[in-house]
Amino acid sequence: MYSFRFDFRGCGDSQENEQPEKGRKVLEDIEDIELVYDVFKRGGDYAEIGTNLVPNSIIGHSRGSVSMFQWALKQQTRLEMGQSFQFVPNLINCSARYMAKRLLRDLEGKGAFASVLNQYRLGEYRDIKIPAEEVIDLASQDLSKVKLLDHEIQVLSIYGMDDHIVPLSDSTYFANLLGSRHQLTFIPHADHNFYGIQTIDDDNADEFNPEGYPLNKKRKVNWNYKVTETIVDWLHTSNDVQRYKRATQEVYYYPRWRDIEGISNFRDIGGWRTEDNKHYVKAGIIFRCANPSNVTEFGKTQLKTLGVTQFFDFRSLPEFTKAGGLSITGIDVNNVPVFSDVDVSPQAIAQRYKNLLASWYTYKYVYEDMLNHGVNAYKSVLLFLRDNPSTGVVYNCTAGKDRTGVMTMLILLLLGVDHHTIAKEYELTTIGLVPDHARIKEDFYIQMTKLQKRLEYDPDVAAAHKQLNANASMEEMFENLISSRYESMISTIELFNHKFGGIEQYCKSKLGLTQEDIDTIRRNLLTKSSPYPDQNSTWKHRQSMDTIVTRLRDDLVPGYQLPSNERLLSLRRPNSTTHNKEGIVGIFTVPPTSLLSEREIITTPTSYNRHYPPTHRLAIILHGTGGHKNYCYHTLLATELASKLGYHVFRFDFRGNGDSQEVPDVTQGRSVKSEVDDVEWIYDVFKIGGHFTEIGINLIPNVIVGHSRGSTVMFQWAIRQQVKCESGEPFQFVPSLVNCSGRYRSKLVIDEYHLEDGGAQSDDDEHEDDTSFSMSQYRFGKFTEVPLVKNELLDLAKQDFSGVRRLDPEIQVFSIYGLHDTIVPVDDSSFYANALGGRHELVFIHTADHNFYGTETIDKENSSELNPDHLPLTKRRKVNFNYQVKDLITDWLHTRSDVQRYKSATHEVYYYPRWRDIEGISNFRDIGGWRTEDNKHYVKAAVIFRCANPSNVTPRGIRQLKTLGIRAFFDLRSNEELENAGSLHVDGIEVFNTPVYKNTDMSPQGIARRYKHLLGSWYTFKYVYEEMLKQGGDTFRAVLMYLRDHPGDAIAYNCTAGKDRTGLMTMLILLLLGVDDHTIAKEYELTTVGLLPDHPGLKKGFMTMIAKLKKDLETEGHDDDNLKHAMWELSPDQMFENMISSKYETMISTIQMFNLKFGGIEQYCKGKLRLTQQDLDTIRKNLWAKSTPYPDQNAKWHHRSSMGSLL
Repeated sequence: MYSFRFDFRGCGDSQENEQPEKGRKVLEDIEDIELVYDVFKRGGDYAEIGTNLVPNSIIGHSRGSVSMFQWALKQQTRLEMGQSFQFVPNLINCSARYMAKRLLRDLEGKGAFASVLNQYRLGEYRDIKIPAEEVIDLASQDLSKVKLLDHEIQVLSIYGMDDHIVPLSDSTYFANLLGSRHQLTFIPHADHNFYGIQTIDDDNADEFNPEGYPLNKKRKVNWNYKVTETIVDWLHTSNDVQRYKRATQEVYYYPRWRDIEGISNFRDIGGWRTEDNKHYVKAGIIFRCANPSNVTEFGKTQLKTLGVTQFFDFRSLPEFTKAGGLSITGIDVNNVPVFSDVDVSPQAIAQRYKNLLASWYTYKYVYEDMLNHGVNAYKSVLLFLRDNPSTGVVYNCTAGKDRTGVMTMLILLLLGVDHHTIAKEYELTTIGLVPDHARIKEDFYIQMTKLQKRLEYDPDVAAAHKQLNANASMEEMFENLISSRYESMISTIELFNHKFGGIEQYCKSKLGLTQEDIDTIRRNLLTKSSPYPDQNSTWKHRQSMDTIVTRLRDDLVPGYQLPSNERLLSLRRPNSTTHNKEGIVGIFTVPPTSLLSEREIITTPTSYNRHYPPTHRLAIILHGTGGHKNYCYHTLLATELASKLGYHVFRFDFRGNGDSQEVPDVTQGRSVKSEVDDVEWIYDVFKIGGHFTEIGINLIPNVIVGHSRGSTVMFQWAIRQQVKCESGEPFQFVPSLVNCSGRYRSKLVIDEYHLEDGGAQSDDDEHEDDTSFSMSQYRFGKFTEVPLVKNELLDLAKQDFSGVRRLDPEIQVFSIYGLHDTIVPVDDSSFYANALGGRHELVFIHTADHNFYGTETIDKENSSELNPDHLPLTKRRKVNFNYQVKDLITDWLHTRSDVQRYKSATHEVYYYPRWRDIEGISNFRDIGGWRTEDNKHYVKAAVIFRCANPSNVTPRGIRQLKTLGIRAFFDLRSNEELENAGSLHVDGIEVFNTPVYKNTDMSPQGIARRYKHLLGSWYTFKYVYEEMLKQGGDTFRAVLMYLRDHPGDAIAYNCTAGKDRTGLMTMLILLLLGVDDHTIAKEYELTTVGLLPDHPGLKKGFMTMIAKLKKDLETEGHDDDNLKHAMWELSPDQMFENMISSKYETMISTIQMFNLKFGGIEQYCKGKLRLTQQDLDTIRKNLWAKSTPYPDQNAKWHHRSSMGSLL
């Protein structure tokens, strides 16, 4: 086993941590562990490591154990959220603290809140001050959720019984929480660092050091030798495999192992979770076992009860015949030997035995031989699984270990199970074969004796075999032969990938399977939800506690009547058991128009004019300390955003507030980290909201609005996502953040609440450090006095917002402060303004307090001065400025404001302008520079441009085009448009006329049919775009083929406005290149700005055309309600505004329609555009860049990059 021991940042010889003056943070330790994991996982990439390693154990001491457990909990959260995660099956905890909160009390009692330790640092021991922030951070760690760790994770805890730093009772918490997955060991007379506390001499040696362990210089027993022995023994295969068998004993309510009378090593290979975190292997379908020839009649009945209809026997014909064969009525037995009769000659057997008997380390060569010789056997099984999707099948060899193990490896690799699980499944045979050891050993000795005699006639093989015998006894050779070690399978998989090109390549090239065969097998054997055969059972392996979204009774919120477009929901946190007091409770506001049919939205002027059509945008509203989902502006804003902007809105109570579940530890209070977790959870749930009846739509989180502490959580969430983005991890993204009364200088909380001297003390000394004071707060239907816990305030005080300046440049921030705020200093707003610069907008409300209520009582004399806008008053006759807050936020989020901000944010592809002022052509911009959704590539800049009508380009404009290196222009306009506006002719630039509509119906009805969806509402643009996608196949193919065949050439494409046909072309390219939907929709929306110079000319032509069209339609008649609404119920100005619009939601709904109707980008390209996979791969290769943009290799990418670096 390889091992790596290291110094955390800020310790030993490692670099300093990010903020040395504030000490270490557990979060930083976790990041260190993640880095070490990833580096060694791909260690073969580094000459200094030389091999890819599978992290198998983490051993932590004291604080190291805390970091270890928090790392594991983070991975568990990622697992349950369906994200990529790291996994280590063995955790070893030495002297870990569980009751972390006691650390503060202990240190405060000693008067050493900020202590000094003599510590090794950069080559010498020195006194190092441990800052209070480091102690507070450690004391805030909550390990109660270790009970939720993956069932496969096993924990060994070792504690010295004379530990005076961590109470021994802390060990019992781990034992109680982890149950059978935990082993607890005490070492008598050992302290925290596992040294004895007594000085050893001749008189007491027998009592205090009976095992004779070495002594240190102070003649104290060095119990670290015993710790080492304990860990090594616990990790030994003989113990490890027993633990693994227990951990994976059942596919939850469905046993993996089956006691089939007369057959050993019989088990189900289903139930494993796939590595992509999306599927499980079906259970009850595929079984593996040892020699079945001795199965009894009862055993045969058991097999039939399991639904087994087919046996594949991999034994050679001599083995099969000698053992008695297999015959079961109603079950087909197919003898498909891995090795033919020729391959069981003495020489062949000896050659294979040489690798089996020498060491488990050389098994991979035997298995390589099996992979080469067993093609017919393995292909037979896979074809059966292809053609019999629900039939039980068993395969076997003599021991059910090697040939059977390789078959299992192939199936599980094909189904996407991770290597660790495959190797652990293989290792289970160590236990499964125990009943057969005596019989196998007897046969082995007889066979080896015969083999040695027969080999005397083959000197070469005999010499090799003689060398083998010289290095190992017969007993040792048998132990090697019968072993099934984890590493044997790991090394086999590594060899398999190297020699055979991986599972798909092996199946296609070696076994002759097609991609369709492989897809069918996967479809037959993978499941997303519940296992087979019991549809009500629950998966166990890498179990995810499914999100449950429940609609609660409306009357659970006293004093508030939910309107028809609001729902009271409970989002059950993972592992919660009830929907209200153990869930996140909030109110989901949907646009009023979402309650109408699409036809009603378009054809009913009253509903359409009063309310905005429903969008896919989500607003998340966060409350502050002592708040809840309905206070301040929350209800007002939710209603306004839903009705005026078509937003879906979710306002909720954080844990420990309102109607939501309690915090994990009420004595610790709320923590910002857990509330950031809540935001992440809500983001992910609503992102896939279409999976839940109570939500019913996949939403794009577009804005987070935070008040006071809610703003703290919002910014910390954003900083966390930026770190993930820079680390190449999956991350969440919200482009708009609204900060209301947010605190920047968190450390002022310590002075404000007198935390340095213990805060407002209670009469009960035992609790004096737990509570500063209580506050009246809404909780479960009523207002009650709720304690404000000191640790909650300390957690708030340690928040650092300096990282906001490095947030993605696309993120825009709007800050609102009341100038009479006596809770958060108003000048905190300036720190955000200075940090965020041009991405920040600041507004003050002059006489508003922290919660945006006036501080003066209003009467007739002062009303005009203090309430000039005539805002509503509270019961105490104070101005309710929350109405103004609501209006400010709604206006800031309106498209007209939002698109301008987005243009500024994306104006350049960082040092390389996106927009180009080409004289005579409007709306001309580069579509490159966007970061792909997988966080791995950028779209090359200066290669693809889009624009409006180029017919009026000037000579200077032509020179500008040539300077850009444009070699080809694709004009998507119809022939009629070209005749009216003129085409483009430029020497040196090839112009392709590729109309989207070839045979356009120019009759009044034909024009009207196209225009009705453009004129009535942007909400129905998707139908126009659907038609373009059907009609424009040749056009879109021509552009993509050019990009395939001319990798270095810059191109431009256009239509009349550079909006619709051009927008679809851009959508197809960016989807093909993997850009996320949000960015594509925002890029489309930029035309709102790009077309402004052309509005007068476009409008003049539009008015002439619409007048003629109306006249023609009146003459020839029509019977279309939508057309009637568009042509006669809207004014010409309204129709023009609809037609010229390019709204974000239009593109989002178009992409959704595109995926639904056309099967997504690859299916569309292959089916509709007749492109091959090789074509698509070539286009991506031509247009992707990984590091610096084209053409300036020294430039920096802008999209989804930070201003500096958080890492």
